[in-house]
Amino acid sequence: MKKLFLLIVLLSLLAGCAKPASPAALTSHSLSPVPTPTPAAAKPPLAWDDLSPYKRAMLQGHEGDVEWVEQNLRPTHYQLVLTLDWPVRIGGREWVRYTNNEGVSLSEVYFRLFPNCPGWQDSKSVVKRVQVGGENAAFSLEQEDTALKVPLAHPLAPGDSVIFTLDFSVSIPQHGGGNYSIFAYKDNVLSLAHFYPMIPAYDDKGWHTELAPSYGDLTYSDTSFYYVRLRTTAPGLVLTTSGKILRDIVSSDGVESWDIASGPMRDINLVLSRDFHTASEDVNDVMVTSYYLTGDRGGGKRVLRYAADALADYCRQFGPYPFNELDVVETGTTAGGVEYPGMVAISDQFYQEIGGFLEFATAHEVGHQWWYSLVGSDQVNHPWLDEALTNYSAYIYTQDIHGNRYAGRVFKVFFQDTYKRAADMMDMPIGLPVSGYSQTTYGAIVYGKGAIFFHTLRRQVGDDTFFAILRTYFRRYRYRIATPQDFLHVAEEVSGKNLEPLFREWGAQ
Repeated sequence: MKKLFLLIVLLSLLAGCAKPASPAALTSHSLSPVPTPTPAAAKPPLAWDDLSPYKRAMLQGHEGDVEWVEQNLRPTHYQLVLTLDWPVRIGGREWVRYTNNEGVSLSEVYFRLFPNCPGWQDSKSVVKRVQVGGENAAFSLEQEDTALKVPLAHPLAPGDSVIFTLDFSVSIPQHGGGNYSIFAYKDNVLSLAHFYPMIPAYDDKGWHTELAPSYGDLTYSDTSFYYVRLRTTAPGLVLTTSGKILRDIVSSDGVESWDIASGPMRDINLVLSRDFHTASEDVNDVMVTSYYLTGDRGGGKRVLRYAADALADYCRQFGPYPFNELDVVETGTTAGGVEYPGMVAISDQFYQEIGGFLEFATAHEVGHQWWYSLVGSDQVNHPWLDEALTNYSAYIYTQDIHGNRYAGRVFKVFFQDTYKRAADMMDMPIGLPVSGYSQTTYGAIVYGKGAIFFHTLRRQVGDDTFFAILRTYFRRYRYRIATPQDFLHVAEEVSGKNLEPLFREWGAQ
């Protein structure tokens, strides 16, 4: 996901407290063989046409978004019944109703198995069985076992739907893991990002199953609905998740189960710990909750304040946040922060700070609720479209909350100085795919120079027009996927200016 790790070296210039230690080295850990029972349920827990659970995750007045998305976007529906063998393994059964929204028939459908990505330490996703329409189906693995290909007996015509059933089990890295410990058990926190088989986006280039560089984003996916039933015998766990927990029951034999439903979201994450404490605040009927670890109460309260202020500010500047919850959770990720729909993960390295990078990272990740979760894009091949815009959104937050003087320092440290370091070696356009950059230049160009591009656009069209562009872009592509050309068209339409030379100059096309 989106990471600010490349900007961490600059945090001491803005921090109000002691600098954090560098990320701890990751160590390997051999998993003991713990069997994960496949649920006996032959049918998914929810009728496919039952949209009521998803509406419960929406803010009052936005419940209609669920039916609008269902009718107009015909999204993928995921239903998962899972058993968690704390904290080493998770698995179960996944039902997926997929609708072909493309203009061509599809002879196969792919699922991404992200725990198999190279460098994801000690994690392994194993799919034991695949059914298509209730019949056992052949499948094969590609892209270093990260892409599961399911050939279809009959091509899926545009507008037609098919139901997949997958039985799978995933081993969980202990004490860290690849991709910045976003899928790992670390520091008594279990983070389950990207644990389930996920259908990637399909566009004019076909199925997106390419392996992305580890320092960029992995997912490029469509808005979907998620219904999850999770069970475990491990006592005393606190769960935070994308979407909404509809039910939490502990049976007489000590089995705890949760039912979870999302609104229209691009992916779902589950995070659990016995050490979580919570603090909450209502922001215009959205319940913002900070999940923080023992000993980090001060940081947890500060993160709550930053997230609440950012949510309110972005609603004013960009458009409404439609879900009734937003969670901010402290984890052991070695990235500065990582975003998921309805959830923000912030590294425990920074919870002793006052302001500084902790505040900037929180504002940045909350910004991704608009530029990733709601308005999607191809993060692997056009990372600037959400990362640069989100980084600039964090600058807008600092202007609105702290004023221009402080915002000017943020602009210099996080944008200008970061970009200058790369430009002194090799200047590059902002519009390359992640693979077009090295790990160093990726952060400097996309996060630094990319944010300066949006500031340049703002100065060229003026404040009122700039924010009108962002609001129009958000409204038009909410729940959809946008391209760089889409953003250019909106900017030219709203401003009445020919902006293609500017975009071309910065390499944004």
